[in-house]
Order: sequence, then C-alpha cells, then structure tokens
Amino acid sequence: KSEDKNNKAQHEYAMRMEDLANRRQYFAGLIRQSATNNPTLNYVVRPHPCADLRWWSETFWDLRNVYVIYRHNVEPWLHSAKAVISMGCTTGIQAIVAGTPVIEIKPEYSTVDANIGYAHKYTKFNVENLDQLENSIHLSLTDPGQCFEARDLIESDWKNSLTNCASAVFA
Repeated sequence: KSEDKNNKAQHEYAMRMEDLANRRQYFAGLIRQSATNNPTLNYVVRPHPCADLRWWSETFWDLRNVYVIYRHNVEPWLHSAKAVISMGCTTGIQAIVAGTPVIEIKPEYSTVDANIGYAHKYTKFNVENLDQLENSIHLSLTDPGQCFEARDLIESDWKNSLTNCASAVFA
C-alpha cells in the first residue's frame, strides 16, 4: 500500500479504537450509576472475549451487585436474565432471539458507525442517558412485552430466527 493509504488506515483504526474506548467508559459509567441507584438488582457484566477482563473487574470491584463473568458460553446468562443491556455486541442480537428484553446503549456522540452493532434495530429500548436506562430497566422488569414491539423485524432480516431452536443453534 502507498504511504497515504497506510496513513489513512492507521488514522481510521486510531479513531475507531478511541471511539470504542469512549463508548466502553460511557457504558461502564451508566452501569455503575444504575447499579448504585438499584442496589437490590444484580448486574452481570459479560465483557467481550477480546476485552481486558482486568479493566472491567477493576471498574466494578467495589459494587456488591455487579458481577463480572468472563468464562464459558453466554447463552445460560441470556436465558436467565430479566434484561440484557448491550452496547452494540452480538449478545444483544442473541438475547432478542432468546426472547430476553434488550436495552441498547447508543451514546449520541459515537462517531464510528461500525462500532454500534445491530441490536438497536430490533429493540424498542434504545437509550443514551441514565434516565432512559433506568426507565427501560423498570419497563423491562414490569412489562417486558413492551420491548418486543420491534422483535418481529428481525424475522424479516433473518429468516427462521424466532423459531424455538434458533437460540440453541447460537449456543
């Protein structure tokens, strides 16, 4: 590649990594505030397999209701959760297919479209701030059916995704 193309690629990579780090920090901040506001709710944080487990563990070490789980398959957690809070991870799509309410955090400042994932297209609960997150958590606990208004759209994009075996196929 030419030096110009290489420089452009390096710049795009650096911008994407900066955006991901900012989004991770924002996500963790919202989870921390919500967990602090709701000490009787348990929050299970499942970092991406490529993520630095230490960063997540150090971020939440002092909260008794936040558990950082890093090992094994995510499917049992998706099926036992009351709701999944995602920030663009495939786990959000998996939870929708499993029939678990999904709250998608989409910071308005995110500058790299490639970092936002797809779950936001299939859930009603797209949040940008703490108030929206708290409201979505409350709704997912009291009236989980509300979040599935957009769930059928996934069937038009991915055939047979809502069959009984789809979640097992993921697992």
